[in-house]
Amino acid sequence: MPTYTAGPSPTSQPTFTPLPTYTAGPSPTPLPTYTAGPTPPRTNDPTLSQQALEFRLVANVDALLGTDTTQRNREQDRLRDAIRQQFAGLRGQRAGIVLTFGLAPTPAEGGRLSREINELLQDTLPDIFGGAVMRDFHNIQGDPALRGTVEMEVYVLVQP
Repeated sequence: MPTYTAGPSPTSQPTFTPLPTYTAGPSPTPLPTYTAGPTPPRTNDPTLSQQALEFRLVANVDALLGTDTTQRNREQDRLRDAIRQQFAGLRGQRAGIVLTFGLAPTPAEGGRLSREINELLQDTLPDIFGGAVMRDFHNIQGDPALRGTVEMEVYVLVQP
């Protein structure tokens, strides 16, 4: 028959041991566990097209950016007509992002040109460009024949 041998009795002073010993303490607080909830319903929010539609306009820079109000208004009207013609194929669609590059010999002129065109796009066709993110860029171009050319990359919103 086996015999029972009692373990060490508690002492008032700790007993030195050459190796650390485990002392039971309070148990750690358990961490919360992830519980999967219901999957949210799929939305039909539009997404941005991966392919840009490219357009080009040519403006009379001196008239559009000049100080003569009559020439400026006349050039704006001409450009509005050109915008309506060029973007007729986008009716019923909305632009999400428009990148506009004004070709000019200086960055300042190219930036002003692209800004003017972006404003005309939003004013002329608000159903297409009203809520779009418009970005003005310049493209330094030393060729005088290209001065006033505006290249646009339009990314339309599409339904998934």
